[in-house]
Amino acid sequence: MRASQNPRLYWRYLLTVLREFRTPVIVFLAIVLGGGWLVHARGYAEDFVRGCYAVFALTFFENTLDRFPSEWYLRLLWFATPIVGIVMIAEGIASFGVMLLNRTNQLREWNVVVASSYSGHIIICGLGKVGFCILKELMRIGSTAVAIEKHAEVPFIRDAQDLGIPVIVGDAKQVGSLREANLATASAVIAATDDDLANLEIALTVREVNPEAQVVVRMFNPDLARKITTFFKIPTISSSHTSAPAFAAAATHRSIHHSFSLDGIALHFADLEVRIGSRICGCSVRAVQEQVDVTLVLHKRGDAVDVHPRADIVLEPGDKIVIMADEPTIRRMEEFTGMRK
Repeated sequence: MRASQNPRLYWRYLLTVLREFRTPVIVFLAIVLGGGWLVHARGYAEDFVRGCYAVFALTFFENTLDRFPSEWYLRLLWFATPIVGIVMIAEGIASFGVMLLNRTNQLREWNVVVASSYSGHIIICGLGKVGFCILKELMRIGSTAVAIEKHAEVPFIRDAQDLGIPVIVGDAKQVGSLREANLATASAVIAATDDDLANLEIALTVREVNPEAQVVVRMFNPDLARKITTFFKIPTISSSHTSAPAFAAAATHRSIHHSFSLDGIALHFADLEVRIGSRICGCSVRAVQEQVDVTLVLHKRGDAVDVHPRADIVLEPGDKIVIMADEPTIRRMEEFTGMRK
């Protein structure tokens, strides 16, 4: 079900909007209740409820009392209440209407509410050209995504919103923006801004707030990328926009070592583990390559590594293999090895 078709989101959004008007509502209630008590205490109304109604009626320039108050503070209340009440009600109704009905403009509150309904989604930090390519790739493989972009004028924000993706305008380095994107239930975060240090800071913040989330980092500096992968155990990808499928694959917990494009087809080198009971356990390299139509480029058993393994090698539980394939084939191999249910 699309977000715009989920009735619960509208109810959640309504509650969010109402919270924005807490202060005006509290002030208005204080005037009505406080003024009603004074009116009753000074003998102008026979009970507290009648007193409150008298003050409330003043908001609409209606006097329900039999006589005009003689106390200066009640006279001040009589003249001030209509002005304050009308201004607050008019402003509140106008603001409420804009926030409630203007969902087509993708207001921040609506995006936050939509993100709060997701679970197991992927957060993309940075909605530039690379970030938008990653977003489209995630949608292609059926993943749910939320985007965070610092600069509201980035044109890809509108493109993402047209695709039904909630976009949080904010700094992904800040915990608040990540929480608005519902980091608590996210399965992965892709830091894809054009700033290496910002991406690293995002990754470390995510690790601190939600250690269970997979983190993938875009890096321009290959040396820094290597160090981050080594010391922080965070997958890093430093290719151009053609690596969007690699980001998507890494965010969905696939081990991608390198990606490249050949005649418009994105190919990846990915490693897999042969598990007990999997469909390729006990099969030869030749059988696997013919059955799945994949190229097996490396086989590892224990400490023995065989590049371009012989076709007659039989795969055993615990073996590690590296394949070269497109993303759908990698998914098929994951099913065969038991790494994807």
